[in-house]
Order: sequence, then C-alpha cells, then structure tokens
Amino acid sequence: MTVTREGQPAYRGLRTIQVGLASGVLLFALIAVAVLRPSGAGADLTILRWVWLAVALLSVFGAGVVRGRLRREATGQQAYATAVMVWALAEGQALLGIVAYLVMGDRLPALLGLVVAAYLFVRYRASDFKPWFDTAPEAPRR
Repeated sequence: MTVTREGQPAYRGLRTIQVGLASGVLLFALIAVAVLRPSGAGADLTILRWVWLAVALLSVFGAGVVRGRLRREATGQQAYATAVMVWALAEGQALLGIVAYLVMGDRLPALLGLVVAAYLFVRYRASDFKPWFDTAPEAPRR
C-alpha cells in the first residue's frame, strides 16, 4: 500500500481534495447569490448558456473517458492525478454556470451546473480510486 509520511494511506488525501473542490463550488455559489448580484439584469447573452451546456456535456463525457483510461496496473500517483482531473472537470462547468448567472441573471445554468457537479462528485468518489493504492509494489527481482 502506498503510504504517506504520517503513515496514513495516500488515498485519504483524495477525499480532502474532493471535499475541497466541492465546497469551493458551493461557497462561490453562496457568495454569488447572497453577496454579489447579477450585473446583466436581463442581458441577452444566450450564447453563454449554450457554451455552458457544451462545457457541461463535455465534462460529463470527459470525466468518463479520463476515468475509463485508468488502467488496472496504474500506480497510485496516476490514480491520484486522474481523480483530480475528473473533479476539476466537475468544478469547472459548475463555476462557468455560476458565472453565467452573474453575467446574465439566469439561474438555470448555475443550478444545473451544481447538479452536474454533484453527480460527478458522487459518481467518482475518492473511495473508487482506493484499489490503486491497495496494491503493494513488487520487490525487484534479482
């Protein structure tokens, strides 16, 4: 098993990263609703809505492709990087939806962005990457 300096399994750090990314999106959404007000106030930027939709669909598809390319014999570091890439896709499209809300005043991209992010964070949990950290490295053969 891959172990950190403190003696805790390295995959537990993934949970911290996942929670940090998810809470960052939620915090930004709360700030956008409670503190910042949409500046567009009805600005007709429907292209931004279509851009968000394309990014959201590509994020869901891309997360599946990136996770699917993680081979069984991959190392813990490769699994770590894959998990972070998948969650970054989830976070990016949600942040774009919140920015669309701030620019256009339309809540739909923000709400759907949070739903898609929640789906991706639940679909690709940190514990799903645990098997890559459970394999002990083989001793070198002489």
